[in-house]
Amino acid sequence: MRTPRKKKLRITKVEGAVRQIDAAIAAFEDGRFDVVVTLTGAAEGMLPQGEKSIFSRLVEKGPKDKAERTKWIGEINHARNWLKHQSGVGGPLGLMDTF
Repeated sequence: MRTPRKKKLRITKVEGAVRQIDAAIAAFEDGRFDVVVTLTGAAEGMLPQGEKSIFSRLVEKGPKDKAERTKWIGEINHARNWLKHQSGVGGPLGLMDTF
């Protein structure tokens, strides 16, 4: 069993986001894609908005046809929201089908 830390962790928002991204990379390499989606979404929300968001970049790289694009955006949102909220569509989530 781990011994609790007695020191406080003092970090900036950017440092916190970087720690989450580092953990997300490790999770990706481990195949824990649910953890990747959760941590990268949290990190993105902590960073300054100077650059386009990961979501915006995914949408840009997605299908150009309006109907297919709408479906693509729905799939991206579904995975993020399924992992983030208790309410909504239940059942198992196939992350590799989405990303």
